[in-house]
Amino acid sequence: MARTAHKRQRQKVSKEVLGHLAGLTDEKIEACARLAESELMAMTVSEGTYRLYNGRWNILKDILAALNEKRKLKSLPPVRWSTDLFIIFIRQLAELDMGRTAVGYFNACIFMQRTDSATNGDWAIKDAERIHRLLKGASYQKGKRRHVAQRGQIDDAMFDSLLDWLVEGEFNASLIVAFQVMFLCALRISECVRLKYEQVIVEKDGSVWLDLPNKAYKKGTDKPPRVRKPVEEAEAMALLFTAKAGKKVGEFLFPPTTWNEKGARDCIHGWAVCAEIEFPVLDKVFMDGPHCLRHGGMKRIEERVVQAVHDVLLAEKGACSAQNVRRYARTNRTRAAKRTREG
Repeated sequence: MARTAHKRQRQKVSKEVLGHLAGLTDEKIEACARLAESELMAMTVSEGTYRLYNGRWNILKDILAALNEKRKLKSLPPVRWSTDLFIIFIRQLAELDMGRTAVGYFNACIFMQRTDSATNGDWAIKDAERIHRLLKGASYQKGKRRHVAQRGQIDDAMFDSLLDWLVEGEFNASLIVAFQVMFLCALRISECVRLKYEQVIVEKDGSVWLDLPNKAYKKGTDKPPRVRKPVEEAEAMALLFTAKAGKKVGEFLFPPTTWNEKGARDCIHGWAVCAEIEFPVLDKVFMDGPHCLRHGGMKRIEERVVQAVHDVLLAEKGACSAQNVRRYARTNRTRAAKRTREG
């Protein structure tokens, strides 16, 4: 059955895509690629994000105009935006404790330059990977930012509150089930959104395992490319079986067309704002997204399973080392007390 589907796909691609590409010259392919990149890049953000990026781009233009006015008064030649000038701009923002804002300008530049090169291609960021690394330095100043809230974890009480908030807000059912699976199985959101039918494995003895990519895997090492993570709780098993119902090999358990990682992150942010009164600790820890579900899930697993299967937990629980388990499982109270980069 899978072979038949693959054959149909190949025939469709050959007919509708390769037939078109076969007659293109090298110059035409390059031009089409630039147009395709522009169109696909434009599809990556919402209208609100586009307005934000466009506003930042215009601010950069205003900054350059003001800079050249001052240079003119000093009888200096005008300058244009360049990678070097942008790096200096990042450094200035870092000194103003606006490192995170600098990241926003970088994203705006990349987006504007790749969606409308004819209008916005006066200068192009070169070596984006290097600038991305410098932006990390701008937003993370070791020993100086003394009041940065630590990333928190969503514990049992918080998770119940989050579920109530999602149900009352009539959020997508697939998202709600995915959040439950992430929490009960301590999954990363990247693992959850890519979880497919065949990755849920049921053994003859009734045990349930998740087949996941190994984040620690590196070519040439003894680390396996994939790991199996045991599903310990009956509730998690039931949710996974429900998600599998009606699906086939190769299909996602949580269809990516119904929600995405950004939407999941926005949900966590929205709930945290509403729940600050109910959970005062939220004023001291930062719920930055679905990874807080993994932190809370590891704490839950440690509390409920560690006594029975301590060795299995440390050796096999999602390829987590003992050090990672201890870090994930710290309580919010402990996290809130550790608010400096030095401590």
